Amino acid sequence: MQMKSIITQAVAEDLKCTDGFVSFWGGIQLALVAGSGPLSAVLLRRIGMRKLGTITGLTSFGTLCMMSVARSTFTLALAMCLQGVCIGILYTSSVVVVQKVYTGNFSQVNVVLLIASISTNATAPLIQILLEHYGWRGAVVILAAVHLHIPVFSLLLDIKIGKTKADPKDTLEELGQHNFIVYGNAFLKGAIKSLHAFKGNSQLIALFLNAVCNGFYHTAYCLFMVPYAVENGITAFDSSTLIALPVIPCILIRLAIFFHGKIDVPCTVRLHAIGQVSEFCSCFFITFGRRLSMFYVGSILHGFAFGIHFYSMLCLAPAFVNKSFRDYALSWIIFSDGLAVIATAIVGLYTNSYLLGFQISSGVQICAVALVIYIGLLNGQILGRI
Repeated sequence: MQMKSIITQAVAEDLKCTDGFVSFWGGIQLALVAGSGPLSAVLLRRIGMRKLGTITGLTSFGTLCMMSVARSTFTLALAMCLQGVCIGILYTSSVVVVQKVYTGNFSQVNVVLLIASISTNATAPLIQILLEHYGWRGAVVILAAVHLHIPVFSLLLDIKIGKTKADPKDTLEELGQHNFIVYGNAFLKGAIKSLHAFKGNSQLIALFLNAVCNGFYHTAYCLFMVPYAVENGITAFDSSTLIALPVIPCILIRLAIFFHGKIDVPCTVRLHAIGQVSEFCSCFFITFGRRLSMFYVGSILHGFAFGIHFYSMLCLAPAFVNKSFRDYALSWIIFSDGLAVIATAIVGLYTNSYLLGFQISSGVQICAVALVIYIGLLNGQILGRI
C-alpha cells in the first residue's frame, strides 16, 4: 500500500487529475483493506481459507492489471477499491486463522505475521526505482505478477482450515439453495451478530476508538509522507526512504517481543501505552520539524509505535472478549483502521494540504493518548475486582 504514496504525482499527471483525487482513492482503498474485516470473518466461516485465498488472490491480480491499463479516473478508482477489498479479506482472514490454529502461542505467532506484513514497506525505494525505469503502469504490472503467489499457496492449504459449522439458528436447507438473497441475509446476520462483542465491553470500545485515532495518523503517514517531504525540499528518493525507514524499528521491537515470549494482559496494556507516547512524538516531529533530520526521527518513532500497536491491539482484542467472539473482535479492530482512513482520505481530497493532514493528526493523537489512559484505568479496576 505504500505504493500509492510514491506513484500519486505520476498517476495524477498521466490521468490529468489532482494529487488530492489520487490520495483520496488511495485512502478509500486502505479503508476497504481494513473495513472488510467483519465480512472476512463471515466469509471465512462459510467457505474456508483455501477457497477464500484463491479467489481473493486471483481477483487482486486482475484488479492490479486493470489499474495498469486505466485510461480514466473511474477505472482507476474502481480497480483500487476492488483490490483493497481483496487484500483486506485476505489479511483479516489470515490473522483469524492464525489465532484459531495457534491459540496457545498466538502472541509469538502474531509477531511473525506482523513482521511479514510490515516488511513490504521496505520495498518503497524499489518501487521508486521501478517508477523511474518503467513508469507507474509498468510498476503496477510487476506488482500484479507478484500477487500470483497468493492463489498458489492458498491451494496448498487444507480445505477445512478456517471453516466452522453454521450457526444452529441458520437453516441449512436455505443455505443450500444458492440463493443470492439468502446468502446476503446470512452475511448480514453474521455482521450484526459480530457487534455483540461490544455489548457492555468498555475496554473493547475504547480500544476500537484508539485504533481509529492511530489509524488516522498511520494513513496520513502512508498517503502524505512522500509528497509532503518533497514539498519541503527533500528529493524523491530520500522521501521514499522515509516509508521504508520505519520497518527497521518495527521489526526490531517485534523481534524483542517474540524472544521475550508470552506477555500478559496488564503488561500488554502498558506496552500499548508506550507505543502511544512514541506515536504522539512521531506526529509532533513530522508536523512541526519539517526538516529531513526531523522526518527521520519521526519515521523511526512511528516504526517503533506501529511495531507495538498492531501487536498489542491484536492481542488485547481477543483478551477483552469471551472465546466465541474472538474472531469478531479481531475483525472489528482491523475495521477501525478503515474508518480513520476514510476521514484521512477526505482531508486529502478537499484540502490539497499535506501539512494540514499532519496537523489534524496531531490533534487526534491527543484523543488517542486519553483513550489509552482510560483503558489502563479500566484494566486496573477489573483486575482489582478479580
